[in-house]
Amino acid sequence: MEYTNLKRLMAVVAMSIMALPVVTCAATSSQIQIITPNRQGIVWKAGETYKVSVAGSKMKDLPINLTLVSTSSTSTRALIDTRTNLPLTVLLDSAKFTGSTTNFRVTIPRNLPRGYFNLVARVSPDGNARRITDTADYPILITARASTTPLATSTLPFVSIITPSGWTRGEDQMILWTTNGNTDIKLNFSLISTETRQTYPVASKENNDSAMVVKASKLAGIPAGKYILNVSAVKDSYLIRDSSDEFTIARAAWSDTVTSPTTVTSPTIKVKSPNADSRWYIAIPRNTVSWETSGIPETASVTIYARKVTYPAGRKTISPSKMILVNGTPNTGSASVNISNLGVGHYTIEIEASLQDGVHVYRDDTDEVISIH
Repeated sequence: MEYTNLKRLMAVVAMSIMALPVVTCAATSSQIQIITPNRQGIVWKAGETYKVSVAGSKMKDLPINLTLVSTSSTSTRALIDTRTNLPLTVLLDSAKFTGSTTNFRVTIPRNLPRGYFNLVARVSPDGNARRITDTADYPILITARASTTPLATSTLPFVSIITPSGWTRGEDQMILWTTNGNTDIKLNFSLISTETRQTYPVASKENNDSAMVVKASKLAGIPAGKYILNVSAVKDSYLIRDSSDEFTIARAAWSDTVTSPTTVTSPTIKVKSPNADSRWYIAIPRNTVSWETSGIPETASVTIYARKVTYPAGRKTISPSKMILVNGTPNTGSASVNISNLGVGHYTIEIEASLQDGVHVYRDDTDEVISIH
């Protein structure tokens, strides 16, 4: 009888335990985010100090490293550290979080080569066992004059641009530079607009003799504005490169051959639709993208892309991968696109017009995110 009662009691206890609610402990995740600088068009100068703000969840008193990592752009290749054969990486600061958002003051090395760099923040809460990183959404352009000895490559050849400090359209221009010899290398020169980031080749395979003249006819198709001059060469698989400080190309003094200064404009392209109010539906796969251009001929080749937009931890993130919707359509102002392969979600639409010379490319994207349902 006692044994039977014990079995009944154990059964009641077991059923009571099974009826209890299951409680799960949510995993706490730590993360960091670069707050500033984190927008397009940031330019830093070697030797100067700048503020970097980083937000961190559960990061107080933990050490953080801030680094610059060389990256490629539409006009330049990444700088390579010849000791590691990896993109050049520079430690800016190694400090500690003091709160949920911490401001750091970083100084750019005076001998940092010019180019585009990604700003990377890294925290290792458990030593090297686990790393938490964030990279600023847009690269930073280093434009100030570096020393004549490239960082970490002092035994390798270099060139350093002395001029220009300012040019005027319609006139021949002189380029001067210094070098440590290596007359066997050939130099390539190009202008990069700091306003539109368009690249204009100026000269190629020039002798490394410290000076050259650019004919006015070579600058005829380059609009007035602000630019940097890039010089590059390759020797024994090492990329040699330097850039001038920003300077201005001014409009020519007007003559009878030029009707009006307003005729000199920079070509542009702009997406008209879709916009923030647009709604696309998978059930209706054919949709229209429209745009307007100025100074771009109808013979230009237009390509339309879509980029996926996600919001991890509430942060807007645009995928670096482009999905082609239309490739090589004429510049007629509109084109029909098929979205059946995109899937439901959020996207930005990017449009690109390429001239037949294969050099001049103009881009724009939707200012707001569109939804596909």
